[in-house]
Amino acid sequence: MSKKIAVASIVTLVFGGVAIPGGIFVNDMIADMVYDSVADGLLGVRTEAGPMIDQMVVHTFMTYLVNASLTDLVMEFEGIPITEAALPPEQFFNDEDAEFHVDLLLGIPEIYLFGILIFPGLYAYIDLFTVEGIANFFDEEHTYSPLAQEMILYGDDEVPGLITDVDMGSGMTDWLALFEGATTDDLKFQMTSKYDCTWNQIEDIYDYCKLYLEGIMIDVLLDGIDLEIVLKNIPQGLFDFIVQLIGLELPEKVYIVDELKPEIAGLRTIEEIGEFYLYQQWANGSLVPDPGYALPLSTGTIYGFEPGVPIPTEMSIDSCRALWDEESEYSLVTKAGLAKWYEACADPDSDVVEELKAANGIDDHAVEIICPWLENFRYNVMPFLAAELMALPIDAISLGGVIQGAAIGVGGLCIGLASTGFVSNRVVKVKAQKKALGTISKKNPKKLPDIAGDAMNPAGKELEIPKEKLQEIPKEES
Repeated sequence: MSKKIAVASIVTLVFGGVAIPGGIFVNDMIADMVYDSVADGLLGVRTEAGPMIDQMVVHTFMTYLVNASLTDLVMEFEGIPITEAALPPEQFFNDEDAEFHVDLLLGIPEIYLFGILIFPGLYAYIDLFTVEGIANFFDEEHTYSPLAQEMILYGDDEVPGLITDVDMGSGMTDWLALFEGATTDDLKFQMTSKYDCTWNQIEDIYDYCKLYLEGIMIDVLLDGIDLEIVLKNIPQGLFDFIVQLIGLELPEKVYIVDELKPEIAGLRTIEEIGEFYLYQQWANGSLVPDPGYALPLSTGTIYGFEPGVPIPTEMSIDSCRALWDEESEYSLVTKAGLAKWYEACADPDSDVVEELKAANGIDDHAVEIICPWLENFRYNVMPFLAAELMALPIDAISLGGVIQGAAIGVGGLCIGLASTGFVSNRVVKVKAQKKALGTISKKNPKKLPDIAGDAMNPAGKELEIPKEKLQEIPKEES
């Protein structure tokens, strides 16, 4: 039994001795992996955020189309100002003939006096853009109540409205999600009650948004509209002369999105526009100001993705693209680029700072913002991103600490058990020896000497002198 205990104690001791440094090693390894994965973290954010940003772009455009129809519009087309009156909500919802036109007249329109046409007009009518109302799209009259119109457009504290957020389209996103989540009779009843509608009316709103606004009008915004010019009592030659006189260059296609949102002029896909808005938020916090865009992760919601929050970096889109270039040795998403950035942040006077500025087209202001942000992103944001990528229950750094703490605890326990095993084994041995000694004493008891021995008598025995010897010993004289 004692040998088994000894072997088990040795094994436990070795395991405990390995567990403690092993836990520390694993913790350090996890930390190094996390802190060295900044490039992967940034690219991961772009990959994960891409679909969300694209959806935001689509829903923002849908919101903008509805809002533009219901709002007086002032814009310019090729330098010519255009003013359009808003479509009343009652007509937008219920009138099958209601449309919102964005058009341009060149020449002299009809002139009426007391309702009588006195001049037939000499002009060219250029239809730039048209948005159909809800009843117009379904080609039938509708009966949405004033309360229903108000609630569907603007919602309240409990339910969303379609145009409550024109900048990011979150109202449209939430309204569509609310409809798609109403899968039971009870939820449908709650929705119809809040919006003062029948369920068929609710379904029509959803179909209008998905089939018309998203299914048709987004492509119209991005692909452009063939320019249509209708001459009204004006010869083609005279119209051409007027166009030349005012210096107007009429394009073959009208990209109304370029006119309505000049900042994204020239971008022709949702992905391109999504990238633009992503970089704008990252560099300048253009969409979501302080505290910035919330990253919803499984371990919790975190902030700190953007260097441009709360102070904008004022970088151009070209600079953002350079800093996110996966082939550049000066970007933030390559190992070589990050090494240069760490060096620059550690020594602001080094030559590498000028290299980074020149390669990315940025100035001192941007560098001064990026450096502290990079440190915060590396040590405070990356652990959570790593946990998301690896499907961990907590952030990676905390998990490393837990592993180290557990390893130290287990290692200490093993060493304690091993020590206990050795002590117990020794006690057992001592008891066994005493027990054996007691058994021998009973069988063959030994009498111990009463007189201590000395050098001449080591046995300590009592000496006996023969009588004949005693007589030969002379007596002392008195």
